Amino acid sequence: MKKIALLFPGQGINLNRVGDLVREKPRARAIFEEAGDLIRKDLLKKVDQKSTEIDQALIVTANVAYFECYIKDQEFVPAIHYMAGHSLGEYSALICGDVLPMSEVLPLLEHRQREMNRCAASVKGKMIAIHGVSDKSICQHVDLLRKTGRRVNISAFNAPGQTVISGEKSDVEIAAAEITRTQGRYTPLDINGPLHSDLMTVAKNIFSQYTEQLHPKTPKSIIYSSISGTQLAVAEEIPGMLSQQLNRPVLWQQLIDALIEKGVHLFINVGPDKMLENLMTNHWPQVTCRSLVDKESRASCAAYIKDEMDSFISPVTRCLVNAVSSGPKADKDNPASSFESYNSIWDIQLRVEHRRTVCTSGELDSCLYALTTILHNKGLEDREITRIVDGIKLETGLESLYTMSNIEDEKKSL
Repeated sequence: MKKIALLFPGQGINLNRVGDLVREKPRARAIFEEAGDLIRKDLLKKVDQKSTEIDQALIVTANVAYFECYIKDQEFVPAIHYMAGHSLGEYSALICGDVLPMSEVLPLLEHRQREMNRCAASVKGKMIAIHGVSDKSICQHVDLLRKTGRRVNISAFNAPGQTVISGEKSDVEIAAAEITRTQGRYTPLDINGPLHSDLMTVAKNIFSQYTEQLHPKTPKSIIYSSISGTQLAVAEEIPGMLSQQLNRPVLWQQLIDALIEKGVHLFINVGPDKMLENLMTNHWPQVTCRSLVDKESRASCAAYIKDEMDSFISPVTRCLVNAVSSGPKADKDNPASSFESYNSIWDIQLRVEHRRTVCTSGELDSCLYALTTILHNKGLEDREITRIVDGIKLETGLESLYTMSNIEDEKKSL
């Protein structure tokens, strides 16, 4: 199966289409009502308004609504290999990946919004996107300016040729002019406060008191962090990562490069506008990115996913094929054990075909155990059995799932 990743946008996106989604989809309306009840706000009335008091809750709820209506309700979740969110969008990924419930995230976002607004009000901050200048050149300019006392930071490596700087308003404006003096251009961003800079450290320290109260589950979906640019595999790391978002740069370019290296062919922008789709199209033309905001794009995504699911050779099928084709054709020493193991795999195969979904991690565990039993009974060496089993995990995109399972098992044994 060609790999698919969901991308959830963060602050700075356009929420104009959310009202239409809520009016057209009862499921979306129910999600906004639930989210509003959690923070004692009528989010449905705020959908068509711009509010710096609850815009973070609106963005995350909108992303979740698009996921529920156009991915989960369409039964496309089994085809999704990876999830990632740009800064604030990471909360959407954690909700949709069943790591954190909305009942914990929405109240937490109120604290996040409040502390960020307080910090922004205490300093005249600004964020500016630099286009057409290399990361190396921008880093050199910023380092020199900081040595002269200028309060400016790199706040996001968004893409090759697009980097965001933030800090005190006057210092950021000086930095942008200096960086683009001989090449490139810059665009001021309509965002409240110097996000992802050391000016947000006070907010980060206060906010960490709230993130420490979270109870995240170990990710079952493969979620990448935009702060580390790598996979989130350990639940205990998530609270610290969420607080560090406030004063550390977004490593979006590193994250996307890592997913492309993993073999992702289709990226889906899950949210109410096309910001991440446009970013991907402009800077990573070798892959495809679609959004869910219009019917044509949704139809394109649905057709792609359905084709992949229809043509997918499941890991259960691969277990059956390897059980039959590997080693001797028959097991003379323990035929009863092998027969039982064959039946176990076949029963799971029938269940998966009936559901028309990818097998669960528990079902795959059972298949791989049965396959290992069969291959042992056939007399294959342990090294060859390991090669076959690892090959199934790798070919079906499930090797990261097993990495996470092993980490959790090791922790339980300590």
